[in-house]
Amino acid sequence: MTKQFPLAFRVRCRACYGTETWHHARIVRTLTETGVLSPATESDEERLAKLFAAHSEQIACAGCGKTGTLLAERLHA
Repeated sequence: MTKQFPLAFRVRCRACYGTETWHHARIVRTLTETGVLSPATESDEERLAKLFAAHSEQIACAGCGKTGTLLAERLHA
């Protein structure tokens, strides 16, 4: 059996250089708020990771509010 690690991304803004670690709940909430994920969608970790990586540049930076500036790097333990 393969050990599964919690979903987490290091998110960095190219405009303001702010860096945060985003975890499962925030990723799901953000993808739902941006319309990428429906509220009733299952929470498969790999699917969420792919969706978040694919759509991270459409999400506004929490620090400066700019869109198209986020870089998302998945963290593995």
